[in-house]
Amino acid sequence: MTLVAAHYRRQKALQAAMPPQKLPAVACGREEVLALSVDEYKTHAERVAAGYEEAARFLHGQRIVMAEDVPYQIQLVALAAILTVIGYPHEQRRSRLEQWFWCGACTASYTSWHEARAARDMLEVPIWLSGGGAIPTTVSDAIFNVNRLLGVQRRHGAVYKSVSTLLRKHGAIDLATGEALSDVRHYDDPIESHHIFPVAYCKQQAIPLSQYHCLVNRTPLSRLSNQKIGGRAPSQYLRTLELQGISRQRLDAILRSHLIEPETLWNDDFDSFLTTRTQSLLKLVMQAMGKPHPPSAVSLESPASPPLTLAWVRS
Repeated sequence: MTLVAAHYRRQKALQAAMPPQKLPAVACGREEVLALSVDEYKTHAERVAAGYEEAARFLHGQRIVMAEDVPYQIQLVALAAILTVIGYPHEQRRSRLEQWFWCGACTASYTSWHEARAARDMLEVPIWLSGGGAIPTTVSDAIFNVNRLLGVQRRHGAVYKSVSTLLRKHGAIDLATGEALSDVRHYDDPIESHHIFPVAYCKQQAIPLSQYHCLVNRTPLSRLSNQKIGGRAPSQYLRTLELQGISRQRLDAILRSHLIEPETLWNDDFDSFLTTRTQSLLKLVMQAMGKPHPPSAVSLESPASPPLTLAWVRS
């Protein structure tokens, strides 16, 4: 509500040809929330409620159907405010809005200073969606690289939620039920983050925790799939599923829907799996963000970790 009210205050000042240095700021901190007037609330309340309904519709199109799947609650606030002032997006507007959403979600832009981020997006995104202004900072500053995929360990964090959702949007299929994960999620069956190369197997093979716990070795699956996989080598649980009546061809198609190269699992080849899936997931995220996919041979560095390459293998 505060973001929307601030937006319209600023628009009114612009129409009155107020000098740039005197334009009302767009902000949504505690002070601005407390300064919101009753008249402003009454003026915008119904439109903001409609904005939230449009935001839910937009998120459903991204395969986000449960509250816990939203990477950042505060980004939902910004999304609802933006849709309040522009209406439901179509064609080019929708494409740009999707790019903004995934740039913010995948790069964890809303982790800190989230009120300032929401205010800046409210200032920049509506103009950009309408075909004017510069590219929003959330989009232009968004950087996602291989270190993010290999360094993320949290299965409840925004980056994992983003990648998991993009896999559902890509058409990921549940291993045990054969259903599209978006349908499984829609009917509220439990979806869990499961290690593709199970933890017990990785420990037996002396694979470092930092490698088997990274986002690349996780994928969303139903609880039933989780139980069938257990702690066995990939080749073993795949053969068990094959004996239960799922053809090799169908299993391979399911694995590819998760951007997994089937042969790497049938051969229990963790190093090749890590390399090929990192490339595939990076491409998926970069496409959602509207960013060019970097060449696989390029070494990408992170300030918090040593250089990693897509040819990274276990020592």
